[in-house]
Order: sequence, then C-alpha cells, then structure tokens
Amino acid sequence: MNLTNHLRALVDSVNAEDTEGPLDSFTDDALADDDGRQHRGLLQLAEWNTRQVIGPHARLRNLSDHRVGDDVELLVEGGSPPAPRRA
Repeated sequence: MNLTNHLRALVDSVNAEDTEGPLDSFTDDALADDDGRQHRGLLQLAEWNTRQVIGPHARLRNLSDHRVGDDVELLVEGGSPPAPRRA
C-alpha cells in the first residue's frame, strides 16, 4: 500500500470509529502529537485513541502528509460532532 492509501486508511478507520484500525497504522515507537500533548508507543496511543479520538466520536480530515527521513508526518484537522441539543 502506498503512503497516500495507508494514511487514507488511517483517517477512514478513525472516521468509522474503528477502535483497532488506527493502531494498525503505527509502529511500536510511534509518536502522536495532539495539540502539544504527546503520546508515544502503542500503549499510550491506544489509551489516547480510546479517550480522545474514538470516545468523543472525532472526525478527521487529512491536511498534509509527507516523509521525513524514515518517519511519516500526518497533519489532520478534526473534532467531535456537536452534542445533540435538548429541548
């Protein structure tokens, strides 16, 4: 799978609220920086994914992606849908 398809699969799995799919995209020593909060390694990424991504039903949009040496940087924008309003 090429880089673009791999990253598209990562974003699509988050948007589908797939709890395992996003983790399949990371290496054991991966780092996610979420607005300055860093999560390193699969255990921290799994906790972050459950608490901050899948839990609040986040939706992502890929803004850019590129290789930096052996690493891949993915910049996304996203957020949770608004809560339903109560009458």
